[in-house]
Amino acid sequence: MTKMKRLNTTTRLSLGMASVMLGFAVSPASGSEISHWSFNAIEEGGWVADQTGYADAKLSGMNNAELLVPGLFGDAISFEGPGLSLVVEPDLAPDLGDDFTIYCVIKPSRVGSYRTILWKGARGVDPDQINYYAGIRDGKIEFKAMDATGAWLVYTTSKVLHEDVWYEIYIHFKDGEVRIVLNGEEMSVSGQATGNELPQLLRNDWPMHIGEGARSDGAPAFGFQGLIDEITIFQGNAIDASREARTRWQEALADYTLKLQEYNAELAAQEQVRENELDAYYREVFDQRVASADAPFYLVSIPTSTRIDKRANFIETIAEVELGDVEISAAGSEYEGFQVLVVGNPDFGSEDVYVEVSDFYDAEGNTLSSDSFQWGWIKSITTEAPDIAVDFVGAIPDAIIEEEWDFQVKAGDFTPVYIRLYIEPGTPPGEYRGVVTVGSEGFSDEIPVTVNVFGFTLPVKGSLPVAFSFFEHFYADWYGLGELSDAQKMRIYDFLLRYRIAPNNIYTRKPMEPEPGLLEELKDRTNFFTIKGWGGDVLEGDALRKQIEEYDSLIQTAEDMGMMDELYFYGADELSHHMKRSLPAARQAVEMLSERYPELKMMQTSFPIPELRGLYNVWVPIFHYFVDDDDLAVLEELREDGCEIWWYAADDPHHPMPNFFLDYPVFDNRIIMTLSYMYDIDGILYWSINREWETNMDIRDAWPDAEWRPYIYSISTGKRKWRNGMGNFLYPAPDGDIYPSLRLENLRDGLEDYEYLVMLRALIDDLEESGSDDELLEAAKSLSAVPANVATAINSYNADPQALLNYRQSVGKMIERILSKYPSFAHE
Repeated sequence: MTKMKRLNTTTRLSLGMASVMLGFAVSPASGSEISHWSFNAIEEGGWVADQTGYADAKLSGMNNAELLVPGLFGDAISFEGPGLSLVVEPDLAPDLGDDFTIYCVIKPSRVGSYRTILWKGARGVDPDQINYYAGIRDGKIEFKAMDATGAWLVYTTSKVLHEDVWYEIYIHFKDGEVRIVLNGEEMSVSGQATGNELPQLLRNDWPMHIGEGARSDGAPAFGFQGLIDEITIFQGNAIDASREARTRWQEALADYTLKLQEYNAELAAQEQVRENELDAYYREVFDQRVASADAPFYLVSIPTSTRIDKRANFIETIAEVELGDVEISAAGSEYEGFQVLVVGNPDFGSEDVYVEVSDFYDAEGNTLSSDSFQWGWIKSITTEAPDIAVDFVGAIPDAIIEEEWDFQVKAGDFTPVYIRLYIEPGTPPGEYRGVVTVGSEGFSDEIPVTVNVFGFTLPVKGSLPVAFSFFEHFYADWYGLGELSDAQKMRIYDFLLRYRIAPNNIYTRKPMEPEPGLLEELKDRTNFFTIKGWGGDVLEGDALRKQIEEYDSLIQTAEDMGMMDELYFYGADELSHHMKRSLPAARQAVEMLSERYPELKMMQTSFPIPELRGLYNVWVPIFHYFVDDDDLAVLEELREDGCEIWWYAADDPHHPMPNFFLDYPVFDNRIIMTLSYMYDIDGILYWSINREWETNMDIRDAWPDAEWRPYIYSISTGKRKWRNGMGNFLYPAPDGDIYPSLRLENLRDGLEDYEYLVMLRALIDDLEESGSDDELLEAAKSLSAVPANVATAINSYNADPQALLNYRQSVGKMIERILSKYPSFAHE
């Protein structure tokens, strides 16, 4: 598409440019057009034309829905799948100063939170620069801009928009005053300034974005969801002349209903054709893979690190999986597993499906007892579209339902089963063979399995502290318990430690979590615990004295147990985001405790900005601070000064960085730990692993038959968070037990990968110290760095799990090779 350099507004007006009003609801006399996007076509390369010929926009990101759908005036672009945006290059983007009108026709499908229609500027720069921003905030129309210091000037309406309703919006800015007209009605507008008032907006040289906003750190966020039909920017006041166009608006609304019916009928016909094709293919694949059409199911195996979602075309993915034996490997004290997909007959389902695992034997007659195995069928959790880009919305297998000895497989569907093996320390190395049998009503099928047991054992106490918070009160509430007994707490702690997660809650209000008596029992297995935070107020007098006395007692207890190395003080959450409110008390706490206990680990989930440096000795920035070279240099300098460098994820970051969301690839949960090794991370933190239990309290009597809601509500605002699986890896099980998730299994696999790499590094040190085997040393060193085909950065890693699995296997064999030659190198 031909480009021309954007002229500034004044120059363009002097040229007497004619307005182009294709399908537009407003008379050209309402003002001279600066830009006009009708969204009636997407041209080759993803371009959307500006009808004035200047500011063509380029599609960016991904979207799950059909992009072009019927609109009021021609077509509209669907922003139903988050992650889609249109970008206008800086030298073409409309740069607005004063006396202009923004006109848009939208049909939002969500109006909660921030929903960006368009904006021009940049965030994550110093200071942020916003020429203009128009969008929806909690159902209200919002127009805003920034002054030269990066402070906001905000205008909002009082009227709340509704979902799935067409709106025609005019926003006129002149001399610092804003008028907003919604569907022909003048809105009451309130203004709020955190900075200087702006009689004219501040132009900038940044791009313009349609349909996607940005967070303060510059990451894409706050996407519009729904349809955008028209956007036009006028020089001057286009509102008053627009009133004569209301008749056409009403006619368009009436025509839209018929147009949408025709579109939906055509779409339904296409979907039916596709459904029939998939049904026929399902039957074809089934007939190819079974001996008899009367077979109730067949079996397919896939690794733990792969997940097949319940997409409409899931059979196409299953058909690509080759039938055959399963082969896995594991060291002593390691858990390893795989999935068996039970793929049902296209004509009938199966009830009371069961799983049996045989004893496994090696050539020497050594045995892996069937008791070493556990299994559970994997229940799907149904998602709704989040406000981040994902490639599927729907039923996603995640909750591993254990201790239920039968399940069902529906006709034309599949049920995944997770098989888990634990290798006891001291198990003789070798190749063990057995079978997994799945049966129902006189029919059974089996998959041969080979387990290669390595000749080494992983440490029980993890090398990487994993501070993933478990909220005991959500557990107690679910099961109708009051104060948990020590036995009930230990039941939780044992479960967490089996997954290499330290029992903890960084937000604890208890003096110490876990309590000292229980910590004494856990000290050989756990690598992280906390004492309570300081509180939000600066203390004086008796209150300060009592606080100090309590901390003296707690720290003395940790010293007496010999656990000062595992003790962390988490005094303020993400302090850099609320410095004004929280810094005074946080500074008092850290300075006072550091003076009394210089060795105490002071943890902060912020990037070490200048205002905070020197206060803390354990820094926990979010993942995205490990991309920029300057940020990495700051962190490395602190590491050299003796600080620990951790990292964490929460509702950010988004792809291309990994996260723990339910609707991200399940492999993300595993690769994060290899990335932790690659960046020499000292620990990893996550704010909660059972937060969704509170959301689902109303279904506890019907769970797990009921549908689980994979989202949470903000504690501070009460608003729903549009992130599936955020803050939750666990599901309630009967009688106080806990169901793990497929994501949790991958998390543990990743932590075991990490242990392999730590063990190899220690053995390389032993080889270097001994100086006796240069050839073996060089071979080991060649595996010590994470290869480029696995990962090169936190935002650049191989999404195909096989690359990591192959690397892990090579590392395991190298460890075994070194220890077989030098058994004295074995570490406790």
